[in-house]
Amino acid sequence: IYPTIVEPGGTRTNFAANIQTTTPSPAYEHGAVGTFRAFITSAGPEVFTGDPAKLARAIFDTTREGRPPLRLPLGGDAYDMINTALRDRVEALEAQRELAHSVAFTS
Repeated sequence: IYPTIVEPGGTRTNFAANIQTTTPSPAYEHGAVGTFRAFITSAGPEVFTGDPAKLARAIFDTTREGRPPLRLPLGGDAYDMINTALRDRVEALEAQRELAHSVAFTS
């Protein structure tokens, strides 16, 4: 068994157009919830560039591979965000190289 984590980008499914929200709370307006609410209610088709049929086909095709990838980014936006996050993480790791190696026993 080979699990695959599907990491889709913005996909044009009419989800945002059909979302129902509660009355906004001022306490959350400037936090993650408020930011997401503003994004999801104002984002247009230029944000949701993924074709759901192509996404489904890519997932299906991946399940037919002998050794599918652990992670499956689908969409240019997903790829770019993951790439940026990983580059940032590697940069932070490199900054700790000397400290990481400094805790080993010395001969």
